[in-house]
Amino acid sequence: MTEQKKRLPWRCKNQQQAKDKATIYNSREWKDLRIAKLRQQPLCEICQQHGIVRSAHSVHHVVPIETATTMEEMKRLAFCDLDGLMSLCDECHHKIHEEMRSFDPANVKARAEARQARWADNIVNRFLLPAHSESEYVDYEEATDDDCKPQTDNEPISK
Repeated sequence: MTEQKKRLPWRCKNQQQAKDKATIYNSREWKDLRIAKLRQQPLCEICQQHGIVRSAHSVHHVVPIETATTMEEMKRLAFCDLDGLMSLCDECHHKIHEEMRSFDPANVKARAEARQARWADNIVNRFLLPAHSESEYVDYEEATDDDCKPQTDNEPISK
């Protein structure tokens, strides 16, 4: 069986970027900056634009730190001045991130590729991995309908 891949946070390009992001968000510098922003602007900025008064609990980066290619650039984006941050309620913060995931062409493409990879992994796990040796794999040029049925560990693939 293949090993399960560890899921990365949705916008991280690789495991190192996920670690760098966690390091930033767990730092004292970020926590202090977050508190300063919430003190400066204690109400949700988006709700205020719609005439709603709601307290902010989240601080959002206007320019996502995941767009950085190096740790130095990520730190520069993360520890920006207060104008580069938005105070948001949890609902608005969630909506912003949902929209970023849903409509960004790169994210749409990445989700489609991930779905395709999951589909391919499912095919491999259901049809190819139960075979006992490489010689038992189905030759798809000569495959019949019976060859394409899922096999159990006790049933070798016949030709």
